[in-house]
Amino acid sequence: MLKQLTLLVASLPLLSATSLVMSQDTRNAEMAHYDKRLNEVYKVVLSALPPEKQQKLKEAQRAWITMRDSDCGWAFVDSRDCEIDRTVIRTKELEETWFMASNGDYSSIEKNENVRSKVNLNCTVEKYLASGVSSDESEIKTKQLSYRVAESPTQAYVSRCSFSPHRKEVVCTRHKIDKVVTWKKSESEIFKKYYAFTFQFDFQLYPDLSFVGNNGRGDIAYGKCKTEKD
Repeated sequence: MLKQLTLLVASLPLLSATSLVMSQDTRNAEMAHYDKRLNEVYKVVLSALPPEKQQKLKEAQRAWITMRDSDCGWAFVDSRDCEIDRTVIRTKELEETWFMASNGDYSSIEKNENVRSKVNLNCTVEKYLASGVSSDESEIKTKQLSYRVAESPTQAYVSRCSFSPHRKEVVCTRHKIDKVVTWKKSESEIFKKYYAFTFQFDFQLYPDLSFVGNNGRGDIAYGKCKTEKD
């Protein structure tokens, strides 16, 4: 039996170390794949930014490419391994980074969510209770209190917005929703409640698009939403 195995091994063709490496080297294909993914994410983020921020991202991306190529060029025998690792990390950074989009939302594309969701609601606050004390209409108008709901088939976000005297513009804090509860009173009457557990925040939406927002700290907002489709 041992003699037969010896003869079998001896009959196999010999492969050089070079041919083994060449037959198994998939790094060019990997680099093409990860570079394509990075460009896809980069373009989504870029398209969501206002013009002045688009220019800054372009400059930052060019600087990152220069740094990646320079670092990988001196530190590795084959720079492709380094370039693949750095490209994957950069893609993740762009996916997870939160930024102010051109529509005023504080946004990210975490988990490959496109910030341009399929359905958006712009919600105007008409009544606001702070620790049980009602704010008057002029105060609500001055603060420009509002909510925005962005929902795709896989993820929902609710943003709370108000005017920032320092920045002299409306600023939104965007909350990733942990749970959406939907129930039907009838086919035409659908209720939804959005929960962000980390912030003890919830937002309830009624069939007529009226809403109640609870910030988890005793402040409650009431108002009406309007549908906006991309």
